[in-house]
Amino acid sequence: MRKSERLWRKHRKPCDYEIYKSSMNKYHHELRNEKHSILSQKVLSFKGDSKKLYKFVKDLTGSKAENPMPAVENENELPDKFADFFMNKIKTIRDSLRDFDDYKPLFKDVPLFTSFKNLSEDEVKTIINKLQCKSCELDILPTKVLKSFLSELLPVITKLVKLVS
Repeated sequence: MRKSERLWRKHRKPCDYEIYKSSMNKYHHELRNEKHSILSQKVLSFKGDSKKLYKFVKDLTGSKAENPMPAVENENELPDKFADFFMNKIKTIRDSLRDFDDYKPLFKDVPLFTSFKNLSEDEVKTIINKLQCKSCELDILPTKVLKSFLSELLPVITKLVKLVS
């Protein structure tokens, strides 16, 4: 390929250019096939291990594991920031619709989630048992496993729920 390029650059003949272009196309075709082959083999080597496959794709695409949530000093501010964002969005949409004659907005009070009801173990158990046994391979604890070990995990989960509320 380099030889044909040098020949073309030296003489600038159309036939040399065609030879150079043909060798470049062949090189890129071979390179693309080799990359495809290597990546396919790598993906196939992760068969059944979705965690490794996910990490490989993340590394390959250059994805960063940054937290997408906005920065807040107090964790209780985050829900309020989201609520404010969407309330402002709704207000903006309503304000833009005021010009229409037949638009009558319905104003509703939005409840604030300042306190939650403490749940008993029986209530937590009922909620978990109502969950469908569907899960993603990336789930740390699939629902089916959670339900099968519910008697052992229920006190810990209930305690976590109470800490959050």
